Amino acid sequence: MKLMKCLTAATLLACSFTVLADENLNETFKGSRYYDQNLFDWHVQFSPLYDTPINIKNQDLPKSVHEHYVGTQSVWFQSEAYTQSEITRAMGLLKKSIATKTAIPGKAYCDADSYYDAGFIAGLNTLADWDNLAKFTYNPANRAIMIDNAKVRLLPTNKAYIYDCAKAGEGNDMDYLENSHFWLGTPVYVVGLSQDQKWALLYTPDASGWVEVSKFAYVADTFIANWKAQADQVKGLVSVINPASLITETDNGTKYIGFLGCVLPYQSETKSLYTISVPVQGANGLAEIHTATVSTHDAVRVPYTPTPRHFIRVINSQLGRPYAWGGGTPYGWNEPDLYNDTSSQLKDLFAPFGIWLPKYSKDQIDLISARKELSGLPTETKERIQYLKDKGHPFMTIVDLDGGDFLYIGNYTDPAHPELGEIPLTFQTIWSLRTADGSGRRGVLAKANILPLLDSYPEDSALLSWFDKTRANIRMIYLDDAPST
Repeated sequence: MKLMKCLTAATLLACSFTVLADENLNETFKGSRYYDQNLFDWHVQFSPLYDTPINIKNQDLPKSVHEHYVGTQSVWFQSEAYTQSEITRAMGLLKKSIATKTAIPGKAYCDADSYYDAGFIAGLNTLADWDNLAKFTYNPANRAIMIDNAKVRLLPTNKAYIYDCAKAGEGNDMDYLENSHFWLGTPVYVVGLSQDQKWALLYTPDASGWVEVSKFAYVADTFIANWKAQADQVKGLVSVINPASLITETDNGTKYIGFLGCVLPYQSETKSLYTISVPVQGANGLAEIHTATVSTHDAVRVPYTPTPRHFIRVINSQLGRPYAWGGGTPYGWNEPDLYNDTSSQLKDLFAPFGIWLPKYSKDQIDLISARKELSGLPTETKERIQYLKDKGHPFMTIVDLDGGDFLYIGNYTDPAHPELGEIPLTFQTIWSLRTADGSGRRGVLAKANILPLLDSYPEDSALLSWFDKTRANIRMIYLDDAPST
């Protein structure tokens, strides 16, 4: 059961590292250092800045979630010509990604003991019927909304496509057919159906891919108008902030699960509950609006004031949640839980604050033209780290590492080792740190964590720092300095 042996990597704390060797052996390094995974322990809570809102220069930025949800950037309201063009582009990117992800050297698993045959991907491409999809024309009747959380797949299947976890960087968390996730209440556009009618190719400005047809419902103009009217109120959206939060319909007790980044229209509130709207498929097959509640402990009104206290609250809620490539569910794990990769974690993190980010790391960095290119600045690892300490904006600096990204959350004193002084602290949901010893090993964290940005790690001197001098293409953006558009 080769794949099952890798599941231990997803159970680790960020205070320890696991190295995957070529022999598929896991060796846990406890290390002498403990990286406290409670951000409140790191932050000086009596600081005068603790409850001071961060100054975001572009006042439109905290409104951008609303704009992409029910405003001019929503898939429901984008122009016909623009939507048609973007869908064509998205289908091209999907097919390119399929070709890339399924061409990695080595055999891919369909279960713990078996490999896929050569015709597996070809069969799924036939099921997708790409040639027919390419003939689509925009139809407003194809606007829809998610009535459940869903994995977004590169091809119409729930089967995982995983390479041998004995190889560095591979494992159960790396299902290469996973592309993203769509939360309950997400507006979508239906491009077309698979040949068996069980899957639909859905498009949003965030991501596109295949979703089971039971996960969404088509919307009429009256639904869109009423949904938008509720969301257009002042702070008319509510965002979930805690994992697997319970959302309950008031009339019949139907339960839904909300995750960080799920936003739904606000109706009213008490001290303990928000009353919100949820989309439900009606008897005629179209979506209709039902009333539900969610605890005020598990959700906030959008935009949540961007103070250090509030960022710490949201980040703390995510610490320890497993990594999953694309934002799906690791192979062998039970749904309905859905998780994050590096870029989807940051996208979901900023949603309660009203800040919309694209799904993918490169697009997140390209969102703001005034990027800082670090690759050509300091040449030594320690100098690069010092640059971030001096120039970084806490909770507002995203650093891209050409394939992954993290959030700089400030310079702090390690509560376990105050003698080291202030060190830059980062938040990320990452799979592993690379090693420089040529062994092909990885230091696996495999979950959301806060991690000091050091030039080397005592747990394993071979682990490469995020800012190692050998890394190229390091870029960062300041969300609080984002120019107005």
